[in-house]
Amino acid sequence: MTVEAFIAQVWVAYSGKRLFVSKLRRTHQLAATSIGATEGLQAIQLAIQVHLAHLQASRAQLEQVTCAVTACLTSLPEAPYLLSVKSLKAVSAAIFLAEVGDHQRYQATAQWVKLAGIQPAPNTSRKKQRSQTPMSHQGRSRLRTLLYFTCLRMVQQDNHFA
Repeated sequence: MTVEAFIAQVWVAYSGKRLFVSKLRRTHQLAATSIGATEGLQAIQLAIQVHLAHLQASRAQLEQVTCAVTACLTSLPEAPYLLSVKSLKAVSAAIFLAEVGDHQRYQATAQWVKLAGIQPAPNTSRKKQRSQTPMSHQGRSRLRTLLYFTCLRMVQQDNHFA
């Protein structure tokens, strides 16, 4: 197989993903000069087939769980408001609602901040201070992680947040 045919075949298999053509050319060159191993070839092929089947089954299960979470989320009254944010996905909104619970329990924004553990807290050890206003990290870590990655996505995809 020529280099260009190899790259074209890989491109078809991985459509929509970023490919490094220089690495593909190097891989093709190394494969052309490699002596290869013939011992245990059938076992390796079987192991690859088993791993690919497992990967496909996992992807199918993930799709089923995502559909179930989305269906459950759309039945909630808060869902239209959360999903109206352009860069917020259904799974992220469901995780947010699972971590926060009923929004009517909170009377002030300080309660939301404390729940996530992002309120400023002095972080001093004797005479040393690490930073001016570090976070307390005493809230829910999953909520902090969700907020961080959601903010990153919003800055990338939404001009209002950028």
